[in-house]
Amino acid sequence: MLADTYAGWKGSLPERVWKERLEACLADASGSPAALVAKFLPGALSEGAPAELRKELSVIVSDYHPVGFRLMSLSSAEMDTRDLLHGIHVPT
Repeated sequence: MLADTYAGWKGSLPERVWKERLEACLADASGSPAALVAKFLPGALSEGAPAELRKELSVIVSDYHPVGFRLMSLSSAEMDTRDLLHGIHVPT
């Protein structure tokens, strides 16, 4: 079984899009936790998400570490794992 697979931004998005996403994330890493929550939360949950879930996710996102967020953004942007697909030789 494959779960939560992703080829990375470079492997999934046009170059202009992943570069814009990286630039935005690096800028977000320089802002406050509250600003990151305000930007991230609306797209992370549907309108019907319970208030408790919104609050819990806000707390989690507010606890981010700027260096870790930058590193996550850089690794997501530069990743392209499409060349690994040929190595999967079992039904998935």
